[in-house]
Amino acid sequence: MKTSELIKLLQKADPEGSAEVCVEASNVCSAAIVSVINIPANHDGPINIVHTNEKGYIVGGSYVNQGRKVILYSSTISSLIDHGNITKDKVDYSGAGGIRSYLETYHSYLEQQNKDIEYSIVKEHLIKWVVNKMNLEGLNPKEIIHIEDEVECFLKDNPKYLEGNNAHRQKIWDNELTVNKIGGIIKKGEAGENNDK
Repeated sequence: MKTSELIKLLQKADPEGSAEVCVEASNVCSAAIVSVINIPANHDGPINIVHTNEKGYIVGGSYVNQGRKVILYSSTISSLIDHGNITKDKVDYSGAGGIRSYLETYHSYLEQQNKDIEYSIVKEHLIKWVVNKMNLEGLNPKEIIHIEDEVECFLKDNPKYLEGNNAHRQKIWDNELTVNKIGGIIKKGEAGENNDK
């Protein structure tokens, strides 16, 4: 479908131009268009062209790889929350009607799932940091069987070290933390630094 045809259909469907435009209905909500771009037709493979007759019935199709194409990118609020683009507290659920409770519960689940995944990733990075730090300090991390437990306890008591991206966290860890002989993490300058406990 050409952009001129789409514009005509949109204007026919909504002459006043005041309706929201939605595409590809999901399990509970239609997806909203979030951006529109114009790129070469063969940028990511040929275009699927669907042929219709004068009554609008589909009668065939073809592939085209010449010219340009306009892509409408769409998303749902659930997808945006799932990918960490927005948080649940930024969503107005007042117009969700009978599925409001379902959506709020589902979005809470998505946010908690994201937090759990992020926590696991950071924990693994910190374990590697501890092992590298011990090697640099001339300690032997292979003799330590409870580094993972030490990291788990430390992050539980010090959640601020979970914040930021990898580069930011690495810098904070390098500047503020050190390790002891049993693989424990210690804040620099605190009692216990360089001790066995």
